[in-house]
Amino acid sequence: MELKALNEKIVEWAVERKLDKEAKVEAQSVKTCEEFSELVIGLSKDKRELIEDSIGDVYVTLVVGNLISNFVDLDEVYEGAQKDYKKLKTILFMDGIKSQISYITSCMRNILNMGYTKHSVTTSLVCLMALSDLYDLPFENCVESAYREIKDRKGKMVKGQFVKESDLND
Repeated sequence: MELKALNEKIVEWAVERKLDKEAKVEAQSVKTCEEFSELVIGLSKDKRELIEDSIGDVYVTLVVGNLISNFVDLDEVYEGAQKDYKKLKTILFMDGIKSQISYITSCMRNILNMGYTKHSVTTSLVCLMALSDLYDLPFENCVESAYREIKDRKGKMVKGQFVKESDLND
């Protein structure tokens, strides 16, 4: 499925759960960082399935964060990222896992400090696309897999963040 169609489905999913009205940018920023952390774990343990899952999950949180703050045209950002991610892929390949984790940390810092601005979303998307290409995981497949995982998910808002049912008792 094309990314534009996936974006629409993710936004529809978020609106159905009232994230557009009830979610807080700060809580969503923490959720994005949580998913980036899962990506770091996947990279550090060389777990391909976790890397794929985390790339999609991070992207979903970016779409939802953008819905909440409404700063960025995601289609425009994606077009720009198409031009930039291969340069970053080369750097991340040459410098290895330490560089990959460092760049992810920079993306997390941007999201936490700036929210979902054009800069923070763009750098995060370029990072995700570079990593997906580096690990031979088609980016759209990562996002589609994440969407399939959440599409029927139920839960409720807790302190401005959507919490899935299975995590409500934790």
